[in-house]
Amino acid sequence: HFRGEEFEMVGQDVLPDFPTPIVVTDNKKRSKWTVAIPHSYEFPLSIREYSGMSGRCREVSSHARELSHKSPLTDDMFLAYDKPDDYFVDVEEAEKNGLLPSASKGSPPKRSGHFVGLDWEAMAGKPVCEKSLTYVMESPDAGLGRSMMALWTLYALAKEQGRAFFVDDSRWAYGAYTDLFQAPPLPDCRPPPRHHMLPCPVQARHLVVSSVTSKDVYPALMAKHRRNTGAHSTQHDLLELARTGYKALFVLNKGDQEYVDKRIKELEAKAKSGDTSSQDAPIIGLHIRRGDTHPLEYQYRDTYIPAEVFIGHAHRLAESHYNGSKAEGAQHRSVTVIASDDPMVSKEADFSDAFLAQKRIRLATKEEAKGQEDTNPHVLHRFKEEAQGW
Repeated sequence: HFRGEEFEMVGQDVLPDFPTPIVVTDNKKRSKWTVAIPHSYEFPLSIREYSGMSGRCREVSSHARELSHKSPLTDDMFLAYDKPDDYFVDVEEAEKNGLLPSASKGSPPKRSGHFVGLDWEAMAGKPVCEKSLTYVMESPDAGLGRSMMALWTLYALAKEQGRAFFVDDSRWAYGAYTDLFQAPPLPDCRPPPRHHMLPCPVQARHLVVSSVTSKDVYPALMAKHRRNTGAHSTQHDLLELARTGYKALFVLNKGDQEYVDKRIKELEAKAKSGDTSSQDAPIIGLHIRRGDTHPLEYQYRDTYIPAEVFIGHAHRLAESHYNGSKAEGAQHRSVTVIASDDPMVSKEADFSDAFLAQKRIRLATKEEAKGQEDTNPHVLHRFKEEAQGW
């Protein structure tokens, strides 16, 4: 097991009681390595456990090779996904060969964690997946963007590389995945036992990816993607993968989708021209971000991009839409839709004719949010940069 920088061989009767890569000896007295996770251990592992696992896998791999008088793998070799580490033994194989203890017969399978959309009763008669990739949704930052882009990209890579794909949302700060989206399509097989699901190495039959392991997993998965498809290592290829996942998984829950469809029809009705000889007005959406990060442009570095810049661009888009039209300039109308993280934007004079993208959720203004706070001077409050509310 791993203790600081020291490794030592451990007998199989005293396996560590925590998840860790270990060196084992096969029946031919050859040194190999695998990842031992106690059968009763909770899934998913903690962020701290996942974050240190990749480095330990590399160290134990090097140790196993040294014991066999072989040179350790270089970083480039670790990325050579199609040439996996010959000294690694997957958990299922290790159990079959007596290198790791098998699960006790008759004991119920560990079902901790939450696999989105999985109905265990309906899956009871299906076989365990041969290969899988499970994405553990975590929220290390306040935005949805990073976790969703990772979800879509990993889905596309899993499908391309023949792995069943699962999503675990038990540690997602936004709550249940199905509160926002419909569950991803499920494969025709069951997830493996939890202790078979490993964060490293990437060649593992059942791979788990979390926010803290993605930096070690992506390079190897993308290396295989490039070898399989001949793709180049460009942002375009990465975005194409994300688009594949987006098209398959970005399905709003039923209630939200009904509202979106209704709102789109309302906006399209406003854009309709009463004159059959005239063009319908373009619908131009503006997303105005005014969070805690200021623009990169020098002139706006201490403030935000003013409303007239957005409106000016919207007017140019409208003119482009009508380019070549015989309609008079006065008839070049457009429907402007705004969405913003600042509820005061819609009250600005420049946006007086704009429509809100949606009216279902309204952000509270700073004044409204402050009114909801406990202002008891005798109570010690944690510092807050700005009051926020719904």
